[in-house]
Amino acid sequence: MIFGSNKDFNLLVNINRELLQDVIEQEILLYKLNIVDTSTNLYGEALEKTYLEPIKLNCLITRGDQVYDVNELGVDLGREASFAILKQDLRDINTVSEVGDIVMWQEDYSK
Repeated sequence: MIFGSNKDFNLLVNINRELLQDVIEQEILLYKLNIVDTSTNLYGEALEKTYLEPIKLNCLITRGDQVYDVNELGVDLGREASFAILKQDLRDINTVSEVGDIVMWQEDYSK
């Protein structure tokens, strides 16, 4: 570490972890794509995907305003959201967020 020791870094990680768990209290479920059990076609596409058991993570959620898109089929409601997860929490459970993973938050799914 350039500007501190590992002890200082671990103290900051523990403070942030405690803040996320005990004060902010926002949780998501992360569904990882199961590549082994998902069969693909010639083009690498899968019509039916399988996922591993969900992982519960504490995070900081920033959500945008609701956006309404009206077309000939009706109204489509959308909202942007970002999920900030401590990198150390992902390292502790030995996982990486990848394209194709799904986040469940407030009974709604997001890619």
